[in-house]
Amino acid sequence: MRVEDDTEAWQLRGKQVIKAEGIWYTQVSGIWQTVWLEQVPATHIQDVQIATDADRGSIELIADVANAQAGCAVRLTAFDGDKKVASIAAACDATLSLEVPKAKLWSPASPHLYDLKIDLLDAQGEVIESLKSYAGIRSAGKQQDAQGHWRFTLNGETIFHWGP
Repeated sequence: MRVEDDTEAWQLRGKQVIKAEGIWYTQVSGIWQTVWLEQVPATHIQDVQIATDADRGSIELIADVANAQAGCAVRLTAFDGDKKVASIAAACDATLSLEVPKAKLWSPASPHLYDLKIDLLDAQGEVIESLKSYAGIRSAGKQQDAQGHWRFTLNGETIFHWGP
């Protein structure tokens, strides 16, 4: 594994420069999280897409399964801490929509996340592969105030945007 820092090359660099001074920052490089390689079975999950719906209190999952075999399935289980709150399974090529009873919405004041376990099952229901992720159920949007100005919303409520 190797990392190269092309600061000040053709790519965008933000405020990082080789010779830092004034408002310019020292360049950074390297790998900022743990990296590992692992062997996977021929049929495996290559990627997942996770979306949430705050109105329904649901977590949606689409799994990209490599070399999907007939009869394989994906099972999505959500946990609130150590407590299992919901689970659903469907064919490998299906979109799973998991309704979480009394879903806790994510917000800056209450940054609640659900732990997710995603299992790939063979035709006999045996686990081929298992992975973990997490999701926060929330909605983001915008609405106009009484003066016609656009305001950001989080979970249907206006929120002040401390933005860049």
